[in-house]
Amino acid sequence: MKLQLLRIFILILLLFSCTFKKGPHGKRTISSETNSLFEEMCKKGNNTKERMVSSNTHIALGLHTDFGEISYTSWLRNIDPDELSFENGAYLSCANNNPIACTGTKHFPNLSISGLIDPHVQVSKSASFDMRDSKHFPLIIPSLNSVKSGACTIMTSHIPFTNKNGNTELCSINKSCIEYIRKEMNFNGLIVTDEIMVMKPVLYEIWSQKYKPIDMLKLEEWNDIIWKVDTSVPLDPSTAEEFYEAIENVFDRKFNYVYNSLLNRECGGEKYCNDNIKENIKNDLLDINGSQRAESAILAGNDLIMVFHEAGQQEIRLNKMVESLASSAMNNTVLLKRINESVLRILKKKESIFGKDLYKNTGLDLAEYTPNHLLNFLTIKEKIKQVILPSGEWPGETELGIKLEMGSLYYMGPAEPKNGSKSRNFSGKNKMKIPPLFIGDVFR
Repeated sequence: MKLQLLRIFILILLLFSCTFKKGPHGKRTISSETNSLFEEMCKKGNNTKERMVSSNTHIALGLHTDFGEISYTSWLRNIDPDELSFENGAYLSCANNNPIACTGTKHFPNLSISGLIDPHVQVSKSASFDMRDSKHFPLIIPSLNSVKSGACTIMTSHIPFTNKNGNTELCSINKSCIEYIRKEMNFNGLIVTDEIMVMKPVLYEIWSQKYKPIDMLKLEEWNDIIWKVDTSVPLDPSTAEEFYEAIENVFDRKFNYVYNSLLNRECGGEKYCNDNIKENIKNDLLDINGSQRAESAILAGNDLIMVFHEAGQQEIRLNKMVESLASSAMNNTVLLKRINESVLRILKKKESIFGKDLYKNTGLDLAEYTPNHLLNFLTIKEKIKQVILPSGEWPGETELGIKLEMGSLYYMGPAEPKNGSKSRNFSGKNKMKIPPLFIGDVFR
């Protein structure tokens, strides 16, 4: 409560002391118009909070901190960063004054960095957030201020992030990017990846690093092909089908180049490779269950890894992902430590929402009702299920998530899931050891 009052007090100070810089709408100073804006955003925050509570949604990911003059999409606004910070601060001060529902932000660092390229489909390494360049700092002002205003999650995007050593990798699997959020922004909440399965850029980053040639001349061509932007991809696709088609078209061209390059390295070309070699290379490149991508995201420092598997394949691929990550963690102390750090952070968040009900089905003694005790009580597979965030949106997905005892489920928005369930409070009925977080993607 004291923290919430402090946030509101900070916003009141801003209300009376802040002057917005000149932006796309001209100069705006504190006035009755600003008071009205505060009330409008607060009303929207309250509305989201009420919708979340009524639908048993615990976390909303979708408060945008993205802005810019040039963008691949019509929803990204050309707005002054201080003004966007004020709007988001007002929204968060009212949306987050409830212990069982909270709102976070996305997409760090800022989708506008990619310009006319949709980073959900493809990225250009030349368009990155460079932490060495002070001119880039304004791009993250809304994110910084949202943390100060109480955002409970931050979503990492597939935007390239350049660290102080000049190395550039996608933020979603970039340790330097996550460290920036933790240390420079002093963020202690949950860090969530943007989706990593349907959206292919994370896979391109893995290919780029894992299979890059030693020869410098070949490396230049390799990077050019993998990170080359396909200009035939439509901007701001009008339908989901058009969006997925764009992803697959870009993917097919890049995959064929990398696949044939690896066949040439392995045995001199496709006609000289046996079927077993071809199949192994293909499976490794495709990463069908997503374990390579998930492992990279966990090692970078993300707490929740958003994954959407193909319809009808969710159960088998989620199980294989968990098994593969468990096997890796048993042989990689760094990965196991990272999993434990994230699970503990998740369990603490769950305790703040569920209270002692978090422990109801664990079999722990009353004296051991702490997240740390619960962490030590979990198997490695149970821990991994806490950090994986699959979809619960479509028919059967919620029930599957409950059956597999996944730690969280994702829904597009705070409304009731499309499977017709009237409630998402399954923790008491189904005897899950740990109740799941229901996470929405609320757009204000």
